[in-house]
Amino acid sequence: MIKSIIVSQKSVELREPFITALRKVTSYPVIQVRVESIAGKVGIGECVATPQISGDSFEEIWQELNSDQVKSMSELSPEIISALSLLPSSKAALDTAW
Repeated sequence: MIKSIIVSQKSVELREPFITALRKVTSYPVIQVRVESIAGKVGIGECVATPQISGDSFEEIWQELNSDQVKSMSELSPEIISALSLLPSSKAALDTAW
């Protein structure tokens, strides 16, 4: 059973710039999901938005992971996460935290 799901954000500076034909990136905003069970176990998952690759934006992921659908979850499993209508990045953060 899930006690809490907390979503936060941080910025991660890259050691070296990541350069592609589309852009140069020196840091990434990271969304972190912390899932705590009633038994006291804690899992942490993270994701970054990759709009040029997967089409998802930071704002979309942030909204999904802070939605009532996610925040009110009382249980998590790979099957539950897979069945959610969320972006792949949002699902990945939840799955990793689980």
